[in-house]
Amino acid sequence: MNLNDYFSNSELIIHAGGMGERWYEVNGGQYPKALTLIGKKPRPILDWVILPYVAAGMKHIYISLWHKADMVIEHCEKIEKNSDIKFTFLIEPEDKRLGRAGVIKYYLENRTLDKDKPKIITNASDILRVNIKEFVKFHAIGLEKGFLGTMVCSPSDASQFGHVDCDPNTKALKRFVEKPVIELPKGKYINTAMYYLDSGFNKYFLEIPEGELPVDFEKSNMLQKMLPKIRCFEHVIPFKSWIWFKTPKDYSMAKNMDMEKFLEISSVEKYLGHL
Repeated sequence: MNLNDYFSNSELIIHAGGMGERWYEVNGGQYPKALTLIGKKPRPILDWVILPYVAAGMKHIYISLWHKADMVIEHCEKIEKNSDIKFTFLIEPEDKRLGRAGVIKYYLENRTLDKDKPKIITNASDILRVNIKEFVKFHAIGLEKGFLGTMVCSPSDASQFGHVDCDPNTKALKRFVEKPVIELPKGKYINTAMYYLDSGFNKYFLEIPEGELPVDFEKSNMLQKMLPKIRCFEHVIPFKSWIWFKTPKDYSMAKNMDMEKFLEISSVEKYLGHL
């Protein structure tokens, strides 16, 4: 298998269709979470999500949309004018929520997505610094072993609370660590919701019954059946190579970061153009 050809033939799907209710403290509901400006060089979260793939050679990106879709489309069209990136928008019908798995089923059925091409799936609220070359290689080795998919996982979790060490006898405080990153027991991982699925997986999306919609990938019966066909790529660590945006606190931690340095990419303008 030629890994470069396999990657360039894959369809990258970014899910950016959520309501983002927990984000109202940041944006007042005026624009989608994916368009929140972050970074020392401020750009929408969405730009930093797609940047590693674009830097690795991905030229065509699919964006799954629902809430305030027009605003995301307008931003992506600006990128198209200033770069060689092409976007295709997977918009959920106004009167029928589909969920992240359902939207893939829907657009496979109408042939916007190609049933014969692999899929890379991730969320517009998770910025991951993944070595794309190693990721594709790991996935390809899995295919040779009979796996159909790869899930990017973290062997560590970020605690929501500060931890305190005390003397077991006197109970005197010895050490306080604010929200430490905790190593999980062997075999336990955190799901980043980033997947690489071979084309053989597409038929399982098509088998999702209409009565199950709306449904996310992780909650679908289809995924439960296919778990033995997916293996873990355990190469991201919270805050070191994975930043997520679930709450305003997450935003406050990352809003002034040097995202180019974090992603180890020298110039966002080189790949996505100037805003």
